[in-house]
Amino acid sequence: KFGAEGTAVVVAPDGTAVVVKVADGLRRPGAPVALALLEQAGVIPRGSLGSVEAELGLLQHGGSAVVGALRPLL
Repeated sequence: KFGAEGTAVVVAPDGTAVVVKVADGLRRPGAPVALALLEQAGVIPRGSLGSVEAELGLLQHGGSAVVGALRPLL
């Protein structure tokens, strides 16, 4: 796949930037992976990804209960 599909660009407050390209074009993994990379680099606080996981659609529900969450492995 070519083009901007599946590309996420995230910039930390200090200007450090991460670009993630997902080969199959899906958008869902881009932002979580970018945030995890910025956390790992120490430019955003640990736990930043956890604070936005609901907004990113990473929580998995069983009925009305949260039963898990998608997490990037680096």
